[in-house]
Amino acid sequence: MATKVSLLEDIWITINTLFIKFETDFFLDTALAFWIAIELWIIFRERGQINNFEDKGSRKRIVSAILFSMVVCILMLPYRITPVFHSEYLASRIGSALICIGVLLRIWSVITLGNYFRSTVMIQRGHRFINSGPYRFVRHPSYTALLIIVVGVGMVANNLFAIIVMFLTAYWGVAQRVIVEESVMGEKFGKEYDGYRKCVKRFIPLI
Repeated sequence: MATKVSLLEDIWITINTLFIKFETDFFLDTALAFWIAIELWIIFRERGQINNFEDKGSRKRIVSAILFSMVVCILMLPYRITPVFHSEYLASRIGSALICIGVLLRIWSVITLGNYFRSTVMIQRGHRFINSGPYRFVRHPSYTALLIIVVGVGMVANNLFAIIVMFLTAYWGVAQRVIVEESVMGEKFGKEYDGYRKCVKRFIPLI
C-alpha cells in the first residue's frame, strides 16, 4: 500500500506541475485530466492484487521513465529552440488530440484483457492468452498508448528536442518492461506465444 501511495503522489505532483506550467487551455487540461483519471482507475481497480515476484522491478522502471520524460517536458517549456510548428495553438491541439488517442487506446487494452491486466508482470490463476481487440494489431497496445501520450505531451511543448528525449526515455522504460513480460509470457504459453510474436509486431502494426 505504501508503494501505491508513493506512486500516486509522484503522478499527482508531475501532472499538477504540468497544469501549472502549461498556459491555461481547456482542451489540454481536459486531455491531461482524462489521462490521470484513467491511470488512477488502473491502479485502484487492482485493489492490491499484484505480485512483484515475476515483475523484477519493471513497473518501477517504466513509471520512472514516464515521470522523467514529463520532467524533461516541464524543463524545456520555456525554450523554443527547435519548434515543431510555428503556431503554438496548433501544437497544443495536436498534442491534446494525441494524448486523448493514447488514453483511448490504453482503455481499450485494459478492457480487452479485463482481470488479466495488471500494472506488474504476473501470471494469474487460470490465466488465458488473449490476442483479440487491439492485441490483434500489436503485442503491447497499452505501451504503444503510453508512447503516444508522451509524444502528445511533448508536442504541446512544441519542442522537437524535448519530444525526442521524452520518447527515447519512455521507450527505454517500456522496452525494459517488455523484455520481462515477453519472457514470462513465453514460459507460460510456449509455442502459442512464440507464434504470436512472429505474426504480430511489438508496438506498431506491420513495422
